[in-house]
Formats: sequence, C-alpha cells, structure tokens
Amino acid sequence: MLRRALDHRVNGALKLLLSVQNSSVSLRFGAFTMSHPDPDIIAAIQQQTMPFTDDPIYAARFCDAMGRMLLLWGRIEKSLDDLLISGIVISRDSDESHDVYISLKRKLNLLANIFHNSTHLRPLHSRAVALAEDIRNNSKDRNRIIHASWIGFEDGIPAKLKMQHLKHEPGHVTVSDFTVTIEMLSQLGSNFHLCNSKILALQIDTLEILKKARQLAELPASSE
Repeated sequence: MLRRALDHRVNGALKLLLSVQNSSVSLRFGAFTMSHPDPDIIAAIQQQTMPFTDDPIYAARFCDAMGRMLLLWGRIEKSLDDLLISGIVISRDSDESHDVYISLKRKLNLLANIFHNSTHLRPLHSRAVALAEDIRNNSKDRNRIIHASWIGFEDGIPAKLKMQHLKHEPGHVTVSDFTVTIEMLSQLGSNFHLCNSKILALQIDTLEILKKARQLAELPASSE
C-alpha cells in the first residue's frame, strides 16, 4: 500500500519537475511549494531511503546481475586506458604526442587517431576503428541502464525491473519507461566481456609492435 502511494507521489514529483520553466520560478505541485512540502511526501521519501525493505525476494538477483554488469564495464574502461597508454608510448617513439582525455567519446576518437597516424600501428587501424565502434555501441546500452531510475518490480515469469529514463534536450525532457529482465542484464554483461576480450587481443598485438620497435631502436647502426 505504501509502495503504491509512494509510486503515485514519485510520478507526481516528476510532473512537478517537468513543469519547471526556469530556475527562478517556484516549484509547485498541488497545494504546496518546495519550500513548504507536504509532510506525507516527506514521510514517503524517508520510507524510500530505507533500502531494499519493500523489495520482492527476487530483487537481490537483479542487484547481483546489475553489479556484475557494472564490474564487466569497468574492465572495458581499464583495458581501454591500458591500450591507449601503449599506443601513446609507441606514438612518442615516432615523435608524436597526444593529450589524454577522460570522456569516453574523446578516448575513442584518440584510439582511432593514434592507430591511423602511427606508422607502426597503422596496420591495426581497421581493428581499432571497429573496436571503437563496438565500445561505443556497448556504452549506449550501459548508459541507458545506469542513468535510468528504478521504478519498481513487475511480478511474472520472468520477473521484470521497471525503469524510467529521462533524456534532456534544449527546451524539453523526454521520458521513456521500459523494463529489463535478469537475462537481459546478464546478456549485457556477456557483451561487455566479449568487448573487453577484443580490447585485450588488440593490446597484445600492440605490445608486440612496441617490443619490435624497441628492439629495432637498440640495434647498432650499420657501417658503410
């Protein structure tokens, strides 16, 4: 009962958020403003801050699948950083320099540029471009899940997690509701694992090129 009431109030709060025209106006919903909130809403929010107490018994499996998915995505990020560092080192040996970025979009652009500009790495350029696209596509799936709100659960076979995603664009916000199953989250994790394997494979070949380049640099100059 409390959960149903809370869901109703959360949906109402969302309508409140979407009704905001600019940052200077009062936030209004029903008969209250944000400066004088309804005590019932405060009580509902406080209840919601008690994690997992009202979740169905199968909710822990969703948390487990979500955690595994996040772990596997973290491996992608770490492997990509290692690959970029290797590429930057090889480029430096060729008197090239590159800035290091934090955003994934810039990292992927840098990956393609390094493997295009470096004479040592150019034979692997097509693989680097395909890998960047694979990571980019997986990141869209990851972002849709990670940046969505958990709305509740839907009993059934299979059970489903109800989620809500907000897409912010100039002048408006798009709200989309969707559901995911444990199998869907597990499949995303498998996709991330496969993507990470591709990064590691390219890293192995990149390190082999680095090794050969260093060996050539250590050879004595031939006498004429």
